[in-house]
Amino acid sequence: MVLFFLGTLLAGCAALPQADEPSPADPQETLPVETDLVDRSNFEESDDPPYVIEARWPNLAGNAAFAGPFNTGIDHRVDDGLADFMDAVRMPGGDEEFPGLSTLTLDYEVRLISDGLVSVYLMWDTYIALSAHAFPSSQALNYDAIQGHFLTLADRFGDEVDLQVVILERVEPELLSRDLGYTAGVAEQVLEVREHWNLLPEGLRINFDVYEVGSYAAGPQFVLIPWEDLAPYLQAEGQFGLGLQAGL
Repeated sequence: MVLFFLGTLLAGCAALPQADEPSPADPQETLPVETDLVDRSNFEESDDPPYVIEARWPNLAGNAAFAGPFNTGIDHRVDDGLADFMDAVRMPGGDEEFPGLSTLTLDYEVRLISDGLVSVYLMWDTYIALSAHAFPSSQALNYDAIQGHFLTLADRFGDEVDLQVVILERVEPELLSRDLGYTAGVAEQVLEVREHWNLLPEGLRINFDVYEVGSYAAGPQFVLIPWEDLAPYLQAEGQFGLGLQAGL
């Protein structure tokens, strides 16, 4: 049951950059100076089947032309995650007399919001009744409100740059230095499956979920690559890149 939910959720994460998005906003329009995030939330509980859902995720406030694609995109991702959880909860099996309580918690962290750039980190914590332990997972969303679309790493790297090589040269030694039981080459396999990163003022943070590069006990792992290390590979135009390196 847990493996079913894990598979469906990771499949959804892998498809993040390809999610349906509304048409981009007109870049000639003026972005409101005060662009901010507001909370959306959902609380559900049920006795049959027994479950509790506590979810909090962000929407962008301000000009709808710029905020709309972000809000639609993140709401779809949250809806998909909740639907996957309900599918797992309703799967047959387990103890019908004492079915146990399944829980899903969703929260988020803001890693960056400045000058039309938004980077958020969604944190899911899922427990399916009678499982050995809860399963945490995450999604990262990086959004350019001026252009009205979610970012990929290719947006600010030249076509001639092998992004995976540039990132792995910095990620692999760091993971090997940690007491994770990490096996060389695993990060490369993970990075081939999905982009999972956040923009921070000080650099590009590469995110790894539990089990991806270490044991469950090791927890999620993060590797920060300073902007100065990436400066030679970044395109000069736009704020995602040299503008961040120089400071916000």
